[in-house]
Amino acid sequence: SSQGKVCSLYNEKVQNMKKVLITGAAKRLGKDLAIHLGKQGYFVWVHYNNSKKEAEDVLKLINSSGGTGELIQGDISQYSQAKAIAENVRLRGESLNVLINNVGKYSTGDITQFSIQNFESIINTNLLGSYYMIQELHPLFDQEGGNIINIGYTGINSLAASKQATAYSISKTGLYILNKSYAEALAEKNIRVNMISPGHLQNSIDLPKDIKTSIPLGRSGKPKDILNLVDFIISSNATYITGQNIEVAGGYMMSLNTHNT
Repeated sequence: SSQGKVCSLYNEKVQNMKKVLITGAAKRLGKDLAIHLGKQGYFVWVHYNNSKKEAEDVLKLINSSGGTGELIQGDISQYSQAKAIAENVRLRGESLNVLINNVGKYSTGDITQFSIQNFESIINTNLLGSYYMIQELHPLFDQEGGNIINIGYTGINSLAASKQATAYSISKTGLYILNKSYAEALAEKNIRVNMISPGHLQNSIDLPKDIKTSIPLGRSGKPKDILNLVDFIISSNATYITGQNIEVAGGYMMSLNTHNT
């Protein structure tokens, strides 16, 4: 039937596409990354946990701009669910070319008053969740290798005290070490592992009141600032770059004077 022909042509098209999985792709930076890479010709696995409606909207935007992808749901802070996500991708016979660990659960509060449950949830999602995803998905990269990108935040390597965002800081500093460790471990498979650490983006949850004085370049970051770097890292121009943490922050936190955590 003509429907069968269309279906097999679609499957063939998908089979020949490069594949990316983005965690937390329903909102903010994850959404921007998903739509952008869909336009670049990637098949996009749009991961979400609770934000089904938003994820569906992202997939519609990808489809309407000529791209293609699929929703994939799961709470990556639970190992069993992270494993099921990888299994779903594997069952589709899909290899993976790019994994972006974008999920970043964030909440603040004085460490002495912070709930145990909240602390655990942030560590389990941001750090363990990213570890689970890399551990389960890296075998799906083919012999050509590919890229894993972990999203951090500016100042991640300063190891400074952060009494208001302690759990978040620990989770992303742990991810910074995980990034280097996997970069070394997966180099032989030609999988490059790098970290992008944004500063204050336009849609950040806690933009500073006076951007002009706290950010040397005098503006908040645009999604495009991050997307341009992602394009570079996954391109053939960056095949000798791995284990790096690249800050995209307009100079924010270059000196300790601007350190306000």
